[in-house]
Amino acid sequence: PNDAPHHLVVAYKLDVHRGTVERINDRDTGGAVACYVELSPDERLLAVANYMGGSLTVFQVNEDGSLSSRIALCQHEGASGANPERQEGPHAHMSTFDEAGRHILVPDLGKDCVRSYTVSEASEGRFEVTPVGSDAEMLPGSGPRHTVFHPSGRRAYVLNELLSTITTCDYDPLTGILEPHTGAPILTLPDPSTKVGVGGVSFCAAIRMAPDGRFLYASNRGHDSIAVFSVGAEDGALSLLACQLTSASATMASRQPAQWPPRDCPRDFALCGE
Repeated sequence: PNDAPHHLVVAYKLDVHRGTVERINDRDTGGAVACYVELSPDERLLAVANYMGGSLTVFQVNEDGSLSSRIALCQHEGASGANPERQEGPHAHMSTFDEAGRHILVPDLGKDCVRSYTVSEASEGRFEVTPVGSDAEMLPGSGPRHTVFHPSGRRAYVLNELLSTITTCDYDPLTGILEPHTGAPILTLPDPSTKVGVGGVSFCAAIRMAPDGRFLYASNRGHDSIAVFSVGAEDGALSLLACQLTSASATMASRQPAQWPPRDCPRDFALCGE
């Protein structure tokens, strides 16, 4: 319903044989406008990003799939301000675990950074969530939205919504520290003259890595396309191979102008098969 609170996370029980969905319970995230949820690899924890609240919430998952009371609420403070309309405050946009489940990465669109948290089991059945200490800083006005790991576990890629770029980073799975490469982020659009940032007409939304780590994909809202990149085997550098349009257009992707609001908005997508 339209008047439902935007700060709840709900657990459901799925019966794949009967095709039924049963609500188990819900919990208040403690932050405004929850926008992303992810289970830890061992499915014992659930991380939630609260966009308008600018915070990370972590819940413990009980054996029956229900959610315990939250075990952590980590509030971000401050803002980049480079894009006054979109970066007036902190905006946590994702909460993703690394492969081992020892760290959570939270891209913050409003702060132009990715914050890392360490997850540790202080005692049997009791967890602590603490910030790593240093944020991975993106260029001013970038607006980091999502992050994806390379299968090697040693690299990660940050999708910057506002500037339509991807930042390649080194990742240390022992410390959770994310280190952006010194080179310029790569554009997700075929035409570098496309207006991005303040007054922009195209904005990134989702990013996916191929299982073999050879290709990376990112969606463009406004240009309405999926950008396809090759991933360098040695340094992880990205090279734009193509942009596949998602709109019903006979125009070549390189010639299709971006516009906002978008025509056929590829907000999210999934990779299927092997």
